[in-house]
Amino acid sequence: MDLTKELLEQLVVQEHRSFSDVGKITGKNVGQISNFAKRHKIISSHLSSITEKPLPIEEIFKRYEDGESIHALAKEHSSPPARIKRQLKKKFPEIIFRTMDEAKRPPDLNDPVKLAEYAQKDMTCRQIAEQLDVKELTVLAAYRRLNVSRHVNDVESFYVSKEELHNLYWDKKLSSVEIGEMFGVVASVIIGKLHKFGIAVRGFGGCRESKFEKLGERDWLWEEYVDKKRSMGSIAKEIGTMLGNVSHFLHKYQIPIRSKEEVCAALTGHGQVGTFESKKLGAKFEYDSLLELAFLERAETDSTITSLSRPSSLSWGNVLYYPDFLINESDLVEVKSKSESQIPGPNRRRLMKQYWVAKRNQKIIKIWNGSYYDLKETDEDVYLCQNWKLVFDDVQTCGDWLIKYGFHHPTYSRSKLLKGLDRFGEILSSGEDLLNANISGVNVVDVLRHFNEHYFSSTHEGYNSISTAWEVGNQKILRWVLDRLWQQDDDVNVYRLVALIGKMAKDFSPVSIFKPWVASFIYERLLPNGGTVVDPCMGWGGRLLGCLDRDVRYYGLDLNSHAVRANEGLRKFLGIRVGETTFSTADSSTCDLPDGDLLFTSPPYDSTEWYFGIDSAKTKTKPILDNIFKKFRGKIIALNVPKRQQDETLGMAATHSWRLSEELQMKTSSFMGREKTYEPILIFRK
Repeated sequence: MDLTKELLEQLVVQEHRSFSDVGKITGKNVGQISNFAKRHKIISSHLSSITEKPLPIEEIFKRYEDGESIHALAKEHSSPPARIKRQLKKKFPEIIFRTMDEAKRPPDLNDPVKLAEYAQKDMTCRQIAEQLDVKELTVLAAYRRLNVSRHVNDVESFYVSKEELHNLYWDKKLSSVEIGEMFGVVASVIIGKLHKFGIAVRGFGGCRESKFEKLGERDWLWEEYVDKKRSMGSIAKEIGTMLGNVSHFLHKYQIPIRSKEEVCAALTGHGQVGTFESKKLGAKFEYDSLLELAFLERAETDSTITSLSRPSSLSWGNVLYYPDFLINESDLVEVKSKSESQIPGPNRRRLMKQYWVAKRNQKIIKIWNGSYYDLKETDEDVYLCQNWKLVFDDVQTCGDWLIKYGFHHPTYSRSKLLKGLDRFGEILSSGEDLLNANISGVNVVDVLRHFNEHYFSSTHEGYNSISTAWEVGNQKILRWVLDRLWQQDDDVNVYRLVALIGKMAKDFSPVSIFKPWVASFIYERLLPNGGTVVDPCMGWGGRLLGCLDRDVRYYGLDLNSHAVRANEGLRKFLGIRVGETTFSTADSSTCDLPDGDLLFTSPPYDSTEWYFGIDSAKTKTKPILDNIFKKFRGKIIALNVPKRQQDETLGMAATHSWRLSEELQMKTSSFMGREKTYEPILIFRK
């Protein structure tokens, strides 16, 4: 639906709809609607009510002076913090706002001597945080703010010496997973430590020799997997190898692998906590949570319940579902906490999958979390569903719904993002050529896509972005790709749909993302002892993610405010696994550049790619490179540039007295899947 001034006024001003609701109706994103509203000076009733709402500014001033925070007061009065600060400054010009350094915190975190004492005791940030009853990040921030060194090798939130790590990893033959569990971190952090200390990383078959011998023994593997019914994952974890290696030996020795139904029954089976004996029904029920126990106790005194049982499984296609309880031979009941059933996220998505399987079997699920309520599906549940075949009867109905709902940026669950970080660690420790941008790392790239809400709205020059497949002129393409996807046996969802549009529809193309393992390789090569990186075109966040588990400070700039917000979100997710960061929105063709040890970036290739949020037609590579060579005051510059601009780049570097010290070749696939080629990464030094 076209967005007009009259339509927007009707929806926003008269019907009091939010911009998000308008987007669902018109198929536009919130940013486009907001810009359109600004051009036509249309203010929503929600925003006008906020700006017109008077504030008790004298009371707020007194409470702020007594120690309350601006953000707490803003939340209480439903007003933006910036508005409260403006009104305070207008009413009380003499007011001095507190900085973060002056915020209330334990005295020890304001005392550099005390922090140094903690460091001398080899206490980790986690141990200090537990002692002072604060968050780990608060302790880490205090060390950085007061410039107190914890330990020369302690760049994460835990301490381990090179000798101790070598002893655990090589002498005691512990796996990176087991060492990580000792310190409360994931295995990829330990791998990063091994790389930092220059400790060789074992390949498959090079560690835990005695247990790998067991993995090669058919009788032992049969006993663990078949007789004891252990999972492949638990066996792999015990040995310190990957699940795929266990699967390999199971196939090698022709040990029957459990079916999906058997695995599902094991995972969803009950009785992991205890057994409840019902005197009323004369039966025993195994329960796997305290909430389920509470339900059984309630059922014992509920006169409306005449029968209670564990029902048989329900299935639809390749999806299997084991309900919790069947009441009175008719009603299915799932015992779920509010966080699992009502809060958007992976737990609710799993529950919604069960809901749709039950619906396909003409059953309705009731949820019990202290009381009963019926589960209601939302548009977001449907859009992010892992298999639309569960929801829609046919591809035509699915396509109609998708077009009506419009394009929304696909997001991933936290567990999916953490798997991406684990995959990143596997790539770094795999021994592969990290200058190969074609390494299979889709899970890693998904982490970057998740935070870049403008990714699918960006494209190559002369092509359509993926998001435009939902627009009126392109809906035939959307339906055509959806139909091809529907004919396959695999799941049909938005994640596979956007990927397939970029592959099958020749006029649609996603943009490229600089691979973080390439960035990690550059940091290891040029900053082996750590340092400061300046990235004047930070883009999708690949070079920020490359800082993971490295002693690197990262200063990122970008002309596109969407990219800045995306990198800020990524940095927050990565937490203490990346060092100090600073982000700013700036034009790298004219702005001053921060000081640093290394400037590393991949500037836009003129207007080759069109980024949502900026006028890419005006993006030129030459002014950016010229400004870099002219204004960067560090020692090393590393630039990923197209081969066609290599000679021009060398000429600009020579003009500003930068000499080429090394040329690396990053393997790539040329545009639209043609032959593999490479792009140069040029390294200059003063």
